[in-house]
Amino acid sequence: MSGYSSYTIRVYWQAGRPRVERDSPARRIRKGLRVPEELRFRILGPVRGWLGDEELVLGPVKQRTVLAALLIAGGEPVPAYSLRGCLWDAPPANAAGLIQTYVSRLRAVVGRSTLLFDTGGYRLDIRPDQVDLLRFRSLRRQGGEVEADPAAVLAAAFAEVKGRPCEDLREAMRSHPLLMDVERELREAAIEYADCAQVDRAGEVARLLEWISLTAPLDERLFSRLIRTYALIGQQADALAAYARIRGRLRDELGVGPGQELSAAYHDTLAQSSLRHRPTSAARARRPVLVRRETDLSAIRKDLVRHRAVTVVGPPGVGKTAVARALLADDAAGADGDCRESFVSADGEGGIFVALADLPRERGDGRGSAEALAQAVLAALEGPGVLQYPVAALIRQLRERPLLLVMDAAEHLPLGCGGIVAKIAHRCPGTRVLVTSRRPLGYPGENVHEIRTLEVPPPNEVVDHAASFPAMELFLAVAGRSTGEVDLSGAARLCRELDGLPLALRLAASWPVSARLSGAVDLALAGLTASVSRGLDLLTGEQQSLFTQLATLDGEFSLDEAERFAGELGLGAADGAMLLADLVDHSLVQRAHGSEHRFRILRPIRRVARMYLTKDS
Repeated sequence: MSGYSSYTIRVYWQAGRPRVERDSPARRIRKGLRVPEELRFRILGPVRGWLGDEELVLGPVKQRTVLAALLIAGGEPVPAYSLRGCLWDAPPANAAGLIQTYVSRLRAVVGRSTLLFDTGGYRLDIRPDQVDLLRFRSLRRQGGEVEADPAAVLAAAFAEVKGRPCEDLREAMRSHPLLMDVERELREAAIEYADCAQVDRAGEVARLLEWISLTAPLDERLFSRLIRTYALIGQQADALAAYARIRGRLRDELGVGPGQELSAAYHDTLAQSSLRHRPTSAARARRPVLVRRETDLSAIRKDLVRHRAVTVVGPPGVGKTAVARALLADDAAGADGDCRESFVSADGEGGIFVALADLPRERGDGRGSAEALAQAVLAALEGPGVLQYPVAALIRQLRERPLLLVMDAAEHLPLGCGGIVAKIAHRCPGTRVLVTSRRPLGYPGENVHEIRTLEVPPPNEVVDHAASFPAMELFLAVAGRSTGEVDLSGAARLCRELDGLPLALRLAASWPVSARLSGAVDLALAGLTASVSRGLDLLTGEQQSLFTQLATLDGEFSLDEAERFAGELGLGAADGAMLLADLVDHSLVQRAHGSEHRFRILRPIRRVARMYLTKDS
């Protein structure tokens, strides 16, 4: 059984007394009696090895580094000088003796007949099916065969990937050519996968490309596929954000502009702008799966009845859009016997959902953004195009058409959106407006409802009780698994690492190639990258500078610490307090639970910010 070692008990007599010996897989390896097909190794993730169901103890970092280099070589000899380059920047005088020591200890673990020495260097006598990287390579080759379904084969190949190559040895191996070659293989295979995958696999491919891009932030070929894949599944905002990221990096780090392939992907995405604002009728919308959001839904319903307009705010990935879509679907089904109060009169036409993420960022006093937003809503209402005075035209239409209007992702249009919402609430008594945004719009009398992350099991929680916490409920629901089918302790650690952020939990639960904690976290962070980076781009230079410093802190921090960082940046204490308040408004910094004077940054947002805002990123 998985997780248990198998033993053979041998009883014999020695010196007139009975002796008992347990013969385990590890003992058979030490004796050189291992069965070859029992050995398995993993390097696409942390370096690990098994003999049957028993995990091998591979030793300290440098010893595992030697094994990783031999596994990457796939059975080919690795010279001692190459191992020195993996182990040390400046090899010590006794480097040869140390390498022999590491090899000797590894032979005791994996078997004398497995780790060999010949004239070319050290090598492992292993078959391709014993190492995940070799299986990956074999499957990738099969994807190029004439009769193969390349997308299916490459999907199977990436199912072998449990994290970044040798992720527990990255500090030791640094930028060694062996490791860089493996990362290059993954990038090339991901590009091949993107080129052959159809739309049914595009969501999985997009998440994969985002993750791979963490190792290659300047790879234009990779980013061109990422942009096209996002566009294929209708996520033009994410596509444009990915383009903005690599364009900025190319300019800042290389002093060049985007190449032809990358520019073509960008312009092709812009050409799809006519598909941006497809109206979604509440009657046709499917209600998303929500966990423990009943209190939020009830509060927003009541506020919409009393105030006509509500702004739902919260950090990236907290589920603002899902809550809005659920309200739309509930309003459409409000008369179906569940006693929900409808927001519109009986002769109303339900609801309309308008995505605003693709509209240009607001400039100046917001007049231009208000007109662009009004045009988008008019298009969703399927009304005639209006070239002049679109805001007035929208107000006239809504006076005659009672409905629930949802405007999603309005954080980059606060002035324009705020002005339109205020006018609708004042002049269109039959219309209710729900806006999702990462920050309040700021118009007079705005009614704001904050969505918070889901509660996670505390570290000392009894494992059997962990599944009752909201974050665990969502993870299990998306994964489609019962409590008996998952490692509850590992899932609880995952929920804590992702701070109960719903989008991160959904990505970790649905990703098909990783069931391991750190691998699932990496892939969730990759999926969050586009969403978080859009929020970071909305900050001013001073706000970004302070946030970059705060993101270096682990855990909670005080106002005094924020002011100290502001002072180090050449800003005064008052400016530091104001900038911190701005970051709270942008939902990138949260107030700590139970304290008005302490703050925190959600772990996933902090880790993505470290990758994209620090100078060394």
